[in-house]
Amino acid sequence: MKRHLPDQNDPSVSSLADPTVPGGVYLCQVNRQVSCAACCGLYNVADAYYKTGNFDAAAEHYQKVLESDHSGLKQKALYNLGNTEYRRGNAKQAIGHYEEAAALAPDRPLPYTRMGHTYLQMEQPREALAAFE
Repeated sequence: MKRHLPDQNDPSVSSLADPTVPGGVYLCQVNRQVSCAACCGLYNVADAYYKTGNFDAAAEHYQKVLESDHSGLKQKALYNLGNTEYRRGNAKQAIGHYEEAAALAPDRPLPYTRMGHTYLQMEQPREALAAFE
């Protein structure tokens, strides 16, 4: 994915200071939602936090991605939020995020696979089998 940032001179976006995101978080002036470009940036920041083991910050940034209208990134953010919650020891919350990710993109197998593995860790083999099917 090519990284892109919004034009800071464009009157349709405004910057809300967020010291963790280079350039701030950009909100559309019309619908006050995170712009597509900012959404991509937030997603990348969340991934960076996840990869360094800062799961609290990763979860916070994945949640911000969910405020956007970018359905492709929403699905990925939900999946990764499930992984984040799993790593934080919150298996039930992880499954909820995997279910939401699967609902947005039912043809993608990863949410179902992670859901199945999570159910196995919770010693719920029937639910795991259903997720794997």
